[in-house]
Amino acid sequence: MPDILYYVPGAIGVFLLLLGAFHGWKLRSLSRHCTAYGTGKVLGFVEKKMRSNTLYFPVIEFTVDGKIYRSQSTFGDNEWEFEAGYVTDFRYNPDNPNDVYLYNSREIRYQYISTACILIGGLIFIGTYYVRF
Repeated sequence: MPDILYYVPGAIGVFLLLLGAFHGWKLRSLSRHCTAYGTGKVLGFVEKKMRSNTLYFPVIEFTVDGKIYRSQSTFGDNEWEFEAGYVTDFRYNPDNPNDVYLYNSREIRYQYISTACILIGGLIFIGTYYVRF
C-alpha cells in the first residue's frame, strides 16, 4: 500500500485540471453570452485580498433601454488599464445586462493562455509522478 504522500501530486494535478477547466468554461461562457456592446462609467473597484496580492473587480454603470444598471465584473485583476471615473467599452448579456465582460486590450485567444497554463500544470503534476516510460 503506497504512502498517502504518493497521492498528493495526483490530487494537486486533478485540482489544477478542474481549476483550469472551470476558468476556461467561465471565460468562454462570458465571451459567448455577452454579445451586446456598450459603454459605461467605471464607478470604482471592489477589492478582494488574496494571500499574495489584491484583486480588483470593476463596478460599471451603464444604461440599456433607458434603465440604469450597475454591475460588478466577475473577473478581477491586480491592475486595470483604467480607474474610477473612466468611460470604457465592454460587452454585456442582452438577456441579463448584469452579466458584463470587460475585455481588455489582449485578444480573447491570448486570455485563454492562463487557462492553458493551469491545465498544462495539472498534466505535468500527474504525468511526472504517475506515468512510467
